[in-house]
Amino acid sequence: MKNLYTRLLKYTFRYKGLFSLSILGFFLFALADISAVEWLKGSLVLLIVKKKVFLTL
Repeated sequence: MKNLYTRLLKYTFRYKGLFSLSILGFFLFALADISAVEWLKGSLVLLIVKKKVFLTL
């Protein structure tokens, strides 16, 4: 099993620049996804709070 992964990594060494760029892209996409969820959560909380304040007036 170790030989399989070693062989697959040898294929990527030719393209290590693109391989590194793709790994960086995966991390940036994950960060953007988490940020979007947190932003949406904050926006919904603000909407709910404003709606409750409006209903109590």
